[in-house]
Amino acid sequence: PWGPFDPLDIRFAGGLASIRYDDPPGSGSLVGRPNSGDPGLVFNSPDGIDTRIYRSMCYRLQVFGERNIGAGSVARVFWGQALNAFSTSVDIVVEAGLNDYCLEDLGDIPLVPGSPHSWTGTMAHLRLDPHEFPSTPGCQSVPEVCRDFRLDRVTLSPHDRADPDFRVQWSLVNPDSDPTITSVFLDTDRTFGNGNEKLLGVVDTGTEFHWSAPSRVPDGLYYVYVEADDGRASVGRYGSGRLQVGNPTGQGNRLFVDGFEH
Repeated sequence: PWGPFDPLDIRFAGGLASIRYDDPPGSGSLVGRPNSGDPGLVFNSPDGIDTRIYRSMCYRLQVFGERNIGAGSVARVFWGQALNAFSTSVDIVVEAGLNDYCLEDLGDIPLVPGSPHSWTGTMAHLRLDPHEFPSTPGCQSVPEVCRDFRLDRVTLSPHDRADPDFRVQWSLVNPDSDPTITSVFLDTDRTFGNGNEKLLGVVDTGTEFHWSAPSRVPDGLYYVYVEADDGRASVGRYGSGRLQVGNPTGQGNRLFVDGFEH
């Protein structure tokens, strides 16, 4: 993880007139003000990054000002062995406000043609460009006009792991208070209903499910799908990342599935 931020987290900052740490006070957030159309941060990783272990990347970002994809509301992720030889992801749309963004497998994300390195081996550098807006000289220190950005944290992590035990957690909002039954599935893809789903269990009450992977479930990468049904309507969501069943590479964390409302 990088963040809460301090100067030791950043190896190199380009296209920025200033960086402020712990803004707002107590948050540990990094706030930057661009002075070019190509602001970027290279994170300090003195031991390198073992891509066999670290597969997913999540960050919390806000770009101040009105969202405009065509004008620059896109972020990019870079990595490489040298600061002048980065591979570049395709554009990642930046939404309005402060949001979490997760790239579930850096080995799968599309790259700009000509990128020299896929996500393999040991990477020396990881970089995030928060947006692509042109610089605005004379913006009078107005964050929305200057296109300041706020970065709360950046985290690289292994895939979540069931070896064999795993706990799925979710949040559930049900305004009509009808009893809700929640079903938890394992899926090899993100297309529910095509026959690739395996029902893991049903929860009558509560917001978590404990599962121990049986031997009949082949080792591999899966998605977790959670479906809530109150007798009036059903709502389903996939988890934000993949779940490694068996033969893990690295230590995983719990998976959270958020945002049920019906």
